[in-house]
Amino acid sequence: MPYFVEDHLRHALDYMADGTHPLLISFLAMLRLQIPVGDGPPGLPFGAPQEHDLLGQYFRPQGGTPERPYYLPFGPPREGDPRWKPANYGGTSLQRMRTGRPDFFKKETVAGSPRKLFRLAENFREILARDHRSIVGVRPLSVHNLAVWFYRTEEFPDQTAAITRFAEEFRLSDYGLIGSVFTTAPDPGLSVIAMGAAPLTDQAILDLIGGPAPAAALGAAPAAPLPDAEEEEGEEAAGTPPPAEAAPVVAGTWDISKTEVLRAIDGLKGVEEAALRAMAALRAGMHVVFTGPPGCGKTQLAQRLCRASGFAWSLSTATDAWTTFEAIGGYFPLPTATGGERLDFMPGAIVAAMQAQRILILDEINRADIDKAFGELFTLLSGNDVDLPFRQNGSAEEGASGRRIRLVVRDAAAEPGVEQIRMPSWWRLIGAMNDADKASLKRLSFAFVRRFAFVPLDLPPWGEYAALLTAAAGEGGGGLGATHPRFVQAVQSLFATKDGLASIGMPMGFAIPQAMMRQARSEVALDAERSEAALLASTLELYVAPQFQGRADRHAELLDLLKKIEWFGDGPRREFGRRLAVWTGYVE
Repeated sequence: MPYFVEDHLRHALDYMADGTHPLLISFLAMLRLQIPVGDGPPGLPFGAPQEHDLLGQYFRPQGGTPERPYYLPFGPPREGDPRWKPANYGGTSLQRMRTGRPDFFKKETVAGSPRKLFRLAENFREILARDHRSIVGVRPLSVHNLAVWFYRTEEFPDQTAAITRFAEEFRLSDYGLIGSVFTTAPDPGLSVIAMGAAPLTDQAILDLIGGPAPAAALGAAPAAPLPDAEEEEGEEAAGTPPPAEAAPVVAGTWDISKTEVLRAIDGLKGVEEAALRAMAALRAGMHVVFTGPPGCGKTQLAQRLCRASGFAWSLSTATDAWTTFEAIGGYFPLPTATGGERLDFMPGAIVAAMQAQRILILDEINRADIDKAFGELFTLLSGNDVDLPFRQNGSAEEGASGRRIRLVVRDAAAEPGVEQIRMPSWWRLIGAMNDADKASLKRLSFAFVRRFAFVPLDLPPWGEYAALLTAAAGEGGGGLGATHPRFVQAVQSLFATKDGLASIGMPMGFAIPQAMMRQARSEVALDAERSEAALLASTLELYVAPQFQGRADRHAELLDLLKKIEWFGDGPRREFGRRLAVWTGYVE
């Protein structure tokens, strides 16, 4: 029987980062325990042991350390909050979150017993309908994506079997949660990915979070013992500073074969030539910028090439507000050991990536004022060392002593008073830019351009593009192609024909209409009476309008394009035009 493949897992991780909440761990652990509801039977003992049982079974991929064994993909990542969680995660973080929702997680204390008994509130479904985002995430939550993560190393005859297994294991029907809190409908983005013949082992998770694990994580270190009971409410494990991360092991090389490149991009349509040209440039010592329509896979291709070459990476997104601080670094108030603050150097995206021995993938690179943000980098990329106008452990403004910071291109003898940050010979900056933006954004300077290879990505051929959208819609089993055919046809006419968005100079890649299909399926699951016009208006506003940011010159052309969709109607089109103007800045 087949296993889920890497693309399934990548899709599921993206979905869970956007659509779930960490407290889903506690909720699922309670459902599996058959926790009672309301004031009927007595509650059951519940706490860190039950949560750690679930974490240990499904959230302990290879690559964790004894101190941080759990990888938690639920919820959007927060600055400074790693996804690898400590061994006492249930007794600290989850416990605090649960006690913060006493209306939902009902707790009772039995006299003479140290254990706490829990039940779900009688109206817990009503609470989920109102506050689902702060307990489980989006509603209805896709069982399909959760099953991919939970059963990523298990064999199934097909994807439906995995969905069924998840619903049964967590007793979703018993609690009346299917169709409201959870949906068992197949995710079209997962359905179009065939289950592979080779197993996907736990090791795959290391690639999907940015590269190889720290050296200490790769051995056979024993797992830390799990707590037997919860800690006192509101108290952290005291006196135990977080473990220092081991320096990453860099075992990558840009010298890989054509076969390895093509294997890495399997499943991405129409990017073979771009991938080979980019790899040749990286191999030749150049930095790379991928150009192309939004949604065509530029960032994903960059990640896959890094993964195939064995390099870890960091991903950042530039904005028009970027300065030297965001790119290179600058002074920032940092805490001291005594509880105060001092002004010290904090590295920006580029310097931080070099220090962490990671390739930097920089999305929307042309949105930054390149000369202002990357000035010092030009000298470094030319093969010369550069002294930054900052000091480590002290600020020039305060006259405090500290080490001067120097970016260097090769090893050099230590120099008193100088903190050297080396750019390894293999280090690369890989950018991505939407070429539809460049007319309205800051122009790239020649000093910047001559240090990069610009590699274009195109849309798939129209026939292949249309086939991808048909598969994403789903023709049978209640798929959008069967229940809302006009919506699907409209999306295809906009994205997968030369007379659509391409005709007004705004072509867009598969990721955007795929998101529209996913959104439409979710809206229909919530409201079966949702009209096709409402679906089109909603998905256009959510996923297409933001791509027209600052493009007042394309505002009227997009609305004229929508006139060709006769059933859409003048009213919905005018209302969409009003909302589109927020993004384009168009004024009649």
